[in-house]
Amino acid sequence: MTACALALDSHDLALELLELLREIDPSRWSEDLARAYRARLEEISQRIDALLELPSAQDLLHRAQADARVEALRLAWSRVAEVLEQHAHARPGMGAEELQAEWMAFRARLQGAYEGLSHSLRCYAIHLPHLRPTNYARNLLHASGATASIAFVQLVFAAHPHAVLLTAGGVAAAAWTMETSRRYLGWMDRFTWWVFGKAAHPHERYRVNSATWFSTSLFLLALLGSPVLATVALAVMGFADPAAALVGRRWGRLKLLHGRSLEGSLAFLGVGMAISLGLLVVFFPGVPYGAAVGLALGGAGLGGLAEAVAKRLDDNLVVPLAAAAGAALMAWAVGLPL
Repeated sequence: MTACALALDSHDLALELLELLREIDPSRWSEDLARAYRARLEEISQRIDALLELPSAQDLLHRAQADARVEALRLAWSRVAEVLEQHAHARPGMGAEELQAEWMAFRARLQGAYEGLSHSLRCYAIHLPHLRPTNYARNLLHASGATASIAFVQLVFAAHPHAVLLTAGGVAAAAWTMETSRRYLGWMDRFTWWVFGKAAHPHERYRVNSATWFSTSLFLLALLGSPVLATVALAVMGFADPAAALVGRRWGRLKLLHGRSLEGSLAFLGVGMAISLGLLVVFFPGVPYGAAVGLALGGAGLGGLAEAVAKRLDDNLVVPLAAAAGAALMAWAVGLPL
């Protein structure tokens, strides 16, 4: 099997694995689906063996490859195969909650193996979608980070506008220092994953993590010098994005671009508008109500569009900047000075 053939066949099979991982999401779990999951896992496992033309994953570890990329890809598939062999089994007397816990633990191991496979395929210019499972810790971090940032803007910006810029710049510099150093220092990588691991997506082990992108967006928003735009952008990022994720994974059926759903996008727009409008009414009473509605609509609308079409750029960078741009366009359209 040539390297190109292995990579192309890997792409198709990896997408099937991704779809299965999405279906085993905690928000969609059902005990009745366990049998169907098990059958599909066995089918994928058989196809992996056929793909590699080997009877077991252990043989992969001892076969020398002339191409280092081929070896890395084969090893990535072997790790997936090893995880698949350990899928959850129902035991006599096992309750529904215990069975679900075992499936979710298995799913966590499998999604880690999938991200390793995705990382190996990038050497062939094949980019797989990242898995974004339900993660309540991440949603809480989004909301709490946005809330703290909005409070800081309201309390500090009027009296000390430069303090916002200096603080945001310091946070961004610290984040990028940690991000860069973890590439070279193993202990820093372990420390970063220990701090953010529960709120991180699996692919962030191999890429810049979302916390770093969020701190970067905070600095760029501070450069705009507008508390109104910063408030709308933070509201959309902190509340609309998690709402879209929760609704889309639980109830999303009508698929749009890049795995997004119509239901999730509508949740993004509704929550983003509601939270933004509420904050504008409370903290900026000088903004006419009609203009506030326009700013909220522009921020949530353009932020939602960016969230839907962004593929390789991180939401934590794209969404708040797009939301600020949408609010700025609406402000310009109604003649509202910022």
